[in-house]
Amino acid sequence: MCIRDRYMGNRFNVMGKQDYSRRAIGEGIAVMAIFILTYGTAEGNIINPLSAVSAYFIIFSFMQAPYGAQVNPAVTLSLFLMEKRKKDSVKYKKYIAFGLIQCIGALFGAMIINILQIDLLKLTPNNITSAFICEAMFTAVICFVCLVSCDRRLSASTPHIAGLTVGCAAVLASITIGPVSGGIVNPAIAFGLLFGRTFFQGGPFGDLKLIWLYILAPLLGAVLAYSIYFDILREERILMPPPEEEAERGQKARLDNQVGDNEERKSLL
Repeated sequence: MCIRDRYMGNRFNVMGKQDYSRRAIGEGIAVMAIFILTYGTAEGNIINPLSAVSAYFIIFSFMQAPYGAQVNPAVTLSLFLMEKRKKDSVKYKKYIAFGLIQCIGALFGAMIINILQIDLLKLTPNNITSAFICEAMFTAVICFVCLVSCDRRLSASTPHIAGLTVGCAAVLASITIGPVSGGIVNPAIAFGLLFGRTFFQGGPFGDLKLIWLYILAPLLGAVLAYSIYFDILREERILMPPPEEEAERGQKARLDNQVGDNEERKSLL
């Protein structure tokens, strides 16, 4: 069973009971692959642009259809808010479980990178307030790009386009705010980096104090992106309505005209 918003397509479907386990496993594998391909080739605090774009392109192209490929707890939060918009009662436990699986996938990625004897990216924000704002704002950009690129109103709405746009947005975040916060914009990736560096590579336990920043800021950015997309752009009709809504409006208008004609005929008789 899939939850489909009238303004959204099949790209970010909410999981049903039948395929939940398969999607959960695929999600963990996807996060692990992105972690290895992106942060296994990082230099200093800047990720390799080609590796990042390629990783997101591969994951979204080949794993989004069967497994969902959200690869970010912030995106998962956006899905939760989308389903909550459709329903009064939402089973939030499956979303929490999905976020935990994403974190576990990133942790396995950190383990593999450690086995390959590659140093994990060290997160050393210069200023906590600036890092929080940067992570929140650029996570909002990531989530907004996901929502827009996977909207059926866009003619080029395909997993390939989503992979390229999200990958480019991740590279932009790393280059722009990398010196400030590391440009992670993904709570699962931050979890893998912090815990992997601490427990696998002997890093200081004091680094774990930063985990709240890299979890809370992206989740706040996800809420911001959701609000902008659904409450502002949609409500103000800045974005074009989908073809289904146009067809529904046309059908309703024709029915109203038929009812009006019938009432007029009865009045004449």
